[in-house]
Amino acid sequence: MSDLVQRFDVTPSLINQINQEGAVVLRQLFTSEAIKAFEKAALDLSVPPDHDGDNSFKRLAYGDGPPSKIITALCRSTEFSRIIGRLTGQHQVATNMLSFELTPADKGSEWHFGRRSFCFVGPEVASFTLWIPLTPVREEPNGGGLIWAPQDMFSAYSRIQQWTMVFRSLGKIGGRDFLSAARLLQFGPDGDPWTGPFDEQILEAAKHPDQDFDPGDALLFSRNVWHRTSRLKSADLPNRKAIVIRFSDGRSFLDKKCIEGVAKSLRPKADNFLTMLMDADETVALAAQPFATSLAESEPLPESVSS
Repeated sequence: MSDLVQRFDVTPSLINQINQEGAVVLRQLFTSEAIKAFEKAALDLSVPPDHDGDNSFKRLAYGDGPPSKIITALCRSTEFSRIIGRLTGQHQVATNMLSFELTPADKGSEWHFGRRSFCFVGPEVASFTLWIPLTPVREEPNGGGLIWAPQDMFSAYSRIQQWTMVFRSLGKIGGRDFLSAARLLQFGPDGDPWTGPFDEQILEAAKHPDQDFDPGDALLFSRNVWHRTSRLKSADLPNRKAIVIRFSDGRSFLDKKCIEGVAKSLRPKADNFLTMLMDADETVALAAQPFATSLAESEPLPESVSS
C-alpha cells in the first residue's frame, strides 16, 4: 500500500491544542486509497459477543488477531509516524482497530471514555484514539458525528481511575465488586458510572464546536476525553461508517488484574481480544506484544517540543 497519508503540517498550534484540550482534528490526513483500504479492513473485523444484537450500532466490530495490513502499512509509513509521533510521542504503538456503522435507527453511545479499549494499561499510561469517518459528517442538519468535550474543561481521568479500581478488585482471585451499592446510589438503576445528570449538562455545555468531517479527515484524542455519538437524524443518509485505531505507550506493561476484571464482568461473553490479552505475557512491554505495531523511525522532535 502506498500513498495512504497526505503530507501534513504538524503546527505548534496543533501540538498545543492536543496537549491542552486532548483532541485535535486532522484535516485531509488520509488519501482516497487509504479510505478504500479502511473500508475493506472493516469487513474483516469481528463483532464481539456482548455487542451481537445490541442496538447501539448496526455493526460494531473489533480487530482481535494480528495487526491488519492497513495498520502495518500505516505504521511503516514515515509520514504517518512523524505526524502521530509529533502529536502523541514517539513511543506510541497501535494496539487494535474497530469499525462502527451507525444508521438512523441506532442510538450510538452516550458520553463515555475508552474504558474497555484501554483496559489493559493503567490510567497513567498515555493512550489515544484516532477516529476516521468513512462517510461525510455534517452535524447540522444530519448528525452522525462524534461529539467531544475538551479535557481541560472536564477530564475523564478520575473516572478512569475509579473504573480501574473496580476492575482490579474484580480481577483478584475471589474478587468482588465492592463498590456496586455505592454506584447504584450515585448513578441510578444500572449503577454504571459513566455520567450523572450534572456531568451530562457540563459536557453538553463544554462540547467542542468543530464537529463536521469529510472522508480523509480524522479526530485524534486522548483516552481522557469524554465523547459521544451524535445520532444520525437524516433519513436520507443510510448510514455513517467510521474506523477507529487505538494507540498506547509501547513502554508500558499489561495490567493483568484489570484485564481479568473486565473479562469477568463480561463473562461468558468475553471477546477474542480480551482472551488474547489474558493469555499475553505481562513481563513483556506493550511494544513487543504480538498484537501491537510500533511506529516507524521518523525525524527527531524539535527541542522545544520534546522538552
